[in-house]
Amino acid sequence: MQTAAAFLKTVDEISKFLILMALTGVGLNTNLSSLRRLGLKPLLVGTSVAVLLAILSLTLILYSPLGA
Repeated sequence: MQTAAAFLKTVDEISKFLILMALTGVGLNTNLSSLRRLGLKPLLVGTSVAVLLAILSLTLILYSPLGA
């Protein structure tokens, strides 16, 4: 049982590291001048969608039998 817990902890640490590397790669490839040319509207749309998804997810977790 101890070995399985250690294995899962290792897998968890590796997955966190890989997600961090992926997000770093996305950030390093972001061209800020092209984002400035696009304007504020795409940023607001993306933020609105992210907030809506967060609210929907939290609502489903707290108030549906699926979250229990």
